[in-house]
Parts: sequence; C-alpha cells; structure tokens
Amino acid sequence: GGGGGELSKASSAQLTSNQPAISEENAQLPKDLPWRKRAGGFDYVVFVIRDVDIYAVTALKLQDVDAYAILDDASPPRKADQRAAATRVLSVLEHETKSIRNKQDDDTPSSSLLLQTLDPTKDLKITNVDDAEACRRHAEALAQLPSMPTDVDSKTLSQWSRLLDCERHLLHQIDQLKFGLSDANLALTPDFETKTRVLKYMGYLDEARAVTLKGRVACELSTGDELIGAEIVFGGCLEKLTPAEAAALLSALVFQEKNASAPDYDALPVNLKDSIALANTLAIRAGDIQRDFGLSVIGDEYCAENLKFGLSEVVYRWAMMDPFSEICQLTDVPEGTIVRTITRLNETCRDVKNVARIIGDASLSQKMEDAMALIRRDIVFSASLYVGS
Repeated sequence: GGGGGELSKASSAQLTSNQPAISEENAQLPKDLPWRKRAGGFDYVVFVIRDVDIYAVTALKLQDVDAYAILDDASPPRKADQRAAATRVLSVLEHETKSIRNKQDDDTPSSSLLLQTLDPTKDLKITNVDDAEACRRHAEALAQLPSMPTDVDSKTLSQWSRLLDCERHLLHQIDQLKFGLSDANLALTPDFETKTRVLKYMGYLDEARAVTLKGRVACELSTGDELIGAEIVFGGCLEKLTPAEAAALLSALVFQEKNASAPDYDALPVNLKDSIALANTLAIRAGDIQRDFGLSVIGDEYCAENLKFGLSEVVYRWAMMDPFSEICQLTDVPEGTIVRTITRLNETCRDVKNVARIIGDASLSQKMEDAMALIRRDIVFSASLYVGS
C-alpha cells in the first residue's frame, strides 16, 4: 500500500530513538547485503526488505541496541561490537518467542509485546489522510490472511522460506520463457534470418548454418569490415602485391576519415591500382547481394563507407621508407590520424597473417610478416611521441 514508506519511517524512528545522531554518509546501507552471520550461538541474516513487505510494527522496543554496529562490517575493531549488538537483539527475540510458545502450551493468552501491533494513527501518529487510508487497507488485507499455525517451529519456517525462494525462482524462469516467446523478443528475427541467408549465399555458412572456412576467415578479422576483408583475401586482391603494396591496400579497412583528400592514383604502382579497383568491385558486390536479399544496403554506399583509400599513398610511401615529414605532405589528414591508422594497420596485417595460417597460404603469411616489418618503424611506433633530439 501507499503508506508502507511512512510506516517504515515511523517504526525506524521508534526502534532507534536511543541512538546518537549520525551523518547522512554513515547512514547508507552496505552494498553487499545480505549477510549471513553467527553470534552468541545464533545464526542470523542481515538483509534489506521493501516497505511493502512490512507485515506490522509491534510494540516490542529494543532498548540500548546499537543498530549501526550491526551494519558496520568494514572496520575490524567493530567486529566485537557487531556480535554483541546482534546477540542482544537475538536474545530478546528468543526470550519473547519462548514466552509465546509457553503460553500457547498452557492455552493462556500471551502478553508479549511481540504480538501487540501499533496502531498507525494513534501510536505512530500518522496524520496524512492518504497514508492513513493506505494503512487501513493494509490492515483489511492482513485480516484476510489465514492465521499462523500454533505448532510452527523455526525448522518449519526455514522449510517454508526455501519453498518461497523456489517459487520466486520458478516464477522468474516463467517470465523469461514468456519473454522468449513474445513478439518483443522476436522483433529482430526477420533481420537475423535475412542476414543468415546472405551469409549462406556468399559461402560463410553452409546449409546447416555451420561456419565454413570462409566464415572462419571473417571471424579472424577484428579490424574493419569483416565481410569486405574476407572478400579481399579470397578475391585474390593480395596475390600479386608486394608487402608494401599489400599494406597500402589493407589501410583502406582501418582508415576512417570521410573527408580526406583522395590519393594520387597515378603515383601508385599498377598492381596496387588494379587491386584497389578489384577491392571496390568486391565491396560493391557484397553490398548489392545484401540489398537483393532485402537488407537496406546500397552497394556504392556500402563500399564508400567501409573502404577508404585516402591514406593508401601515404602508407605505401611509408612502407617504402620515406620519412614521416615527407608523407605528411601527401595528404591533408592530421599527423595523429596517420599514426593511429598505421598502428591499427599493423593489427590488420597480423589478423591477415593468422588467416593465411588457417587457409594454409604460406606465401600470404610471409607477405604480411614483411609488411608489418616495413611499417613498424620510426616515430609511428615509438614508445612515446615525446622523444628527444
């Protein structure tokens, strides 16, 4: 009900009225609750309950109990205080419980304060109309509950508690299964099925949806678009290239600037220009296939977004041992972007080297090893850019 929070605050004020004032910071609850503890021969649990789970506030008042010592589990000097405070609380509760049980055995009414509940308006002084009405509805709901059997002991309560935990766990599993069968969970299924058909058509999956050799190659490529990267490897774009030219071609997978100036293609070797044209063709074809299967992909845009040759000339000249100051004059891309691109290119070459091992291409593996050796030099791979003269 709506009055649960007010009821909780009022009961807290009564139970801790003898406590010294503490700061807001110290009043925060520990974040690793619940705690399972033992003190004075008692096993007990410290946990947080919701205000709506409060059954009633009883008239039993625990005097001189340091509630904050029970919640202090961080400082070793307070361990003894924690155990002592918990033992006092548990001793009082055990005494009251035994008194109630003895009265039940004698068939005489018990006068234990543990069974006397406080009236929200008279005892707890709740004056807000909405809160008082909520407390009234709460009391009416409690009156509908069956009475507790008189022969219930702690062992039975523990068994009931475990049964309730199992029920909550099963209800949670039911909710998860319902979500799994709901339309909300199936919203992305059509897109998933379409992409699966694309991968089957392009040879990345077989008819049983098992990953093929081509699919394993795509999985190895962690930088750039995996689909285009795999098409470049299997399309023969790297076969006729030297290590420097292969590095220049692969730089298009990791370079991300959209508005960079185009390279001077006339200054590039013929084989590199042919491989760039072939890579573009393969990327456009991959985009068109996705569009033909119903995905919102346009071949030209897909190619332009994932293959950017703006630094191909720069990377090629760098792999041909040109100084860094000279390659920076070939483009309007900032120096930091050049360094970052070449650094990521080294990772791409390493991925392609792993791919060559998977497909058994020793020539490609050695080519990538040589390409990494060519680009890993000078200021680009210095431990720090703050270098001395």
